[in-house]
Amino acid sequence: MKQYPLPVHAMDEVDKEINFMLESGIISKSTSPYASPISVVMKTDGAIRLCLDFRKLNKITIFDAEPIPTLDELLGKMKGAKFFTKCDLTKGYWQIPMYED
Repeated sequence: MKQYPLPVHAMDEVDKEINFMLESGIISKSTSPYASPISVVMKTDGAIRLCLDFRKLNKITIFDAEPIPTLDELLGKMKGAKFFTKCDLTKGYWQIPMYED
């Protein structure tokens, strides 16, 4: 897949961010024939945000046939529950594990 051009002034920051993500176990090296292009967005505090374009990957993804439950269905399942859990994803989807395959 064609990669987007990265701004020269941001390349060092992109390398630092990718190395941080590798060392933290957020991402891992892959030998897959597919790679999603990234683009860089500057945050208001001067940091960078790496944005991935998954449109081509989504075209080859096999989705589950089971539909996502509606809010009413979920609330019905919680009837009588005593404990509720909140999932705070401060770094977006980094905290959601994915299967290797």
